[in-house]
Amino acid sequence: MFSKPAANKVLPVEMQVEPAAETDKPRDQCNGRNTKRTDTTNTQPDEHVDEEDHAWLSWVEEQFYIVAGKDKEIDFEEFRTALDVKDVFFAERFFKMMDKDASGKLEVTELIASLRRLTLTGSPDDKLQFLFDVYDVDGSGSITIDEVKTVLSSCMVESSLRLSKEHLDSLTAAIFYEMDLDHSGGISYGELRTVMQKHPEIMGNLCLSASQWLKRPQKSPAKASICKKYLSKSFLLNNLSMVVVVLVYVSVNIALFVVGSWIYRTHNWYLVTARGCGMCLNFNCCLVLLLMMRLTLTFLRTTFLAHVLPLDENIQLHKWVGVAILLFAAGHSLAHIGNAVVVADSPRFNLTVAEFLLTTKARIGWVAGSASITGFMMVLLLGVMMAGSLPVIRRKGYFQVFYWLHKLYIVFWILLILHAKDFYKYFIGPAFLYCLELLASSQITKGIRFGNIYIQEFELLPSKVTQLVLSRPDNMSYKPGDYIFIKIPAVARFEWHPFTISSAPEVEDTFCLHIRSTGGWTQKVYEYFDKLNTESSSSNKDINKKQPSDKTEIINPAISCNKFVPVRAYIHGPYGTSTREIFEAEHAVLISTGIGVTPYAAILQSIMCRLKQAKALCPKCLHTWYDKPPKEYINLRKVDFIWINRDQKSFEWFMSLLNALEAEQAAVCDLMKLEMHMYMTSALSKSDVKGIFLQMALDYFHNKEKRDIITGLKTRTHPGRPSFNKLFKKISEENLGKVKVFFCGSPFVATQLKELCEKYDFDFCKEIF
Repeated sequence: MFSKPAANKVLPVEMQVEPAAETDKPRDQCNGRNTKRTDTTNTQPDEHVDEEDHAWLSWVEEQFYIVAGKDKEIDFEEFRTALDVKDVFFAERFFKMMDKDASGKLEVTELIASLRRLTLTGSPDDKLQFLFDVYDVDGSGSITIDEVKTVLSSCMVESSLRLSKEHLDSLTAAIFYEMDLDHSGGISYGELRTVMQKHPEIMGNLCLSASQWLKRPQKSPAKASICKKYLSKSFLLNNLSMVVVVLVYVSVNIALFVVGSWIYRTHNWYLVTARGCGMCLNFNCCLVLLLMMRLTLTFLRTTFLAHVLPLDENIQLHKWVGVAILLFAAGHSLAHIGNAVVVADSPRFNLTVAEFLLTTKARIGWVAGSASITGFMMVLLLGVMMAGSLPVIRRKGYFQVFYWLHKLYIVFWILLILHAKDFYKYFIGPAFLYCLELLASSQITKGIRFGNIYIQEFELLPSKVTQLVLSRPDNMSYKPGDYIFIKIPAVARFEWHPFTISSAPEVEDTFCLHIRSTGGWTQKVYEYFDKLNTESSSSNKDINKKQPSDKTEIINPAISCNKFVPVRAYIHGPYGTSTREIFEAEHAVLISTGIGVTPYAAILQSIMCRLKQAKALCPKCLHTWYDKPPKEYINLRKVDFIWINRDQKSFEWFMSLLNALEAEQAAVCDLMKLEMHMYMTSALSKSDVKGIFLQMALDYFHNKEKRDIITGLKTRTHPGRPSFNKLFKKISEENLGKVKVFFCGSPFVATQLKELCEKYDFDFCKEIF
């Protein structure tokens, strides 16, 4: 509800309140008696923090005045809304502590005075005292174990964390044991302060600013202009191969335009322009096809060109070339219309402009004078295809509209061959490759090569993820991180969709896909298999009813849900991605957001399989204890796996694999080290008063049990978003060889990572979903 803060607002003189004298005295650390407190913390103000506090306080004043309205008072509901907290506990505690007269309402002046004490005039100890008073619900001078549990429960709500009662009890016991230093059954202020001083990052935040607790919405960064963005030094350096390709592309188009125009230099400028644009269209209408030839691109990834060409940007280049075709087609058409106006009534033609453009009487074109008619038809088709490619169509549940309208490119090419007599010279090579790819990916060829493919098993996982286990033909080979296109006629008869293979190539007989429901076709997949799951559960219940006498024969529908229901599927692929380069690296960094983890599921499994094979291979006689010796050795010395998720549920479906990888890592740690970094963005950090106790409790539990309570891994799950700069700096300092960063996730994060990779001289590969 808070809007962008305006310039610092100065209150009227009658509303300005001086900081009230401090009346609450500190409590003794053992028995809660009021006693004088000695401040040993450096309280020298930081100029930057002071400016930040002033700006924050000005913003808060403005927002609370808006909420308060004419009466300049705020009730509890308005206060809670303004704080934007999920759980009522923290809102109640903050409100009660600031409502000094217990009137049930806060005057804005009263509220601002309290906030001033926390920001501008309060010492770090004052802020720590505020934290203590928030947690000391009954005001007894000590925090009891029940109060700790209440605080942790509220912290969990604020961090969108769901834990069992047993886990909550374990966290409560862990933090209470660490803080109740004298084992008196309560945590005094002195004990809290002693413990906090062992956590400099928390004390640092307390010293820093109370504005770290009640953060204002961050302003959206202003969008840079296109010229400023794409012509900046950082962009040019971070996208050097892409920049070179674009420059070559532009140079070729300029050269073709000049050549086409020069040939017709003796004619009017309309025709000169039309011929120049036409020459460029010949080139671009072939290039737009080459950029989407997946088998060709997969082959190029096996050559040195994978390190030279921006193969990961093929879809973006395809879009840009499509726009160029539209612009050249518009210029070509308008120029021909202008030429028709000039020459139609000349003695050579003696026609009206309409006859010149809409009939074959002008005899222009190498097939029955149909150049004008086929030209208008192509412009119409091009406009329809471009409209169907817009994101509002493609990504908003109308994929089939996009798919079938895009199939009009076949009609477009036929018309283009009839329209331009020289086009076939450009088109014959790409058309040959296209026909080969079309033949290789056809259902007939796939049927002959792979036979019938079925979805043998399915499982509905948390976060609406559907795991499909498909039969794998013996001659189907792929690399870790490759993807396929799949069609499931039972879900949609004509739709093909790409998904990364999430199982390792070393796994025989089957391969897996993980499909997250995001609407459209993916939602239909989830609903289809959910219906199968429901039907199988119902049938299992019927079986249970028929066998009441023998409890050992009763089938548990929650476990046996008849997942073995063969469903016919068609695939084409596999196709390669940049992740194929992982085994060329010495230090690989795998970064994913959300469902973007699927290619790394296959990669991590494959790494462990290869390491176990290498471990079983004698370096002297090359004897192996495996049936098949490893085909290639691994250069990898370390892999950092970084997974960023919004909430707890998003981790659950991948945990079994990660736990197995952690267990297997111990057997191959002398060959390669695997380090995991988990981040949960909805969790509040230790810089937020609503998250301090929870994060400390999670730390204590992790240190004691050597596992994370959220994921069950040995790796601690971090709250918030990672500081990639700190992570990359640490990775650079390890100096384990050439670092290659692989990313699968949102384009926004990819942009940040690419800039940092350039800074630290890391290679960067991305896969955008």
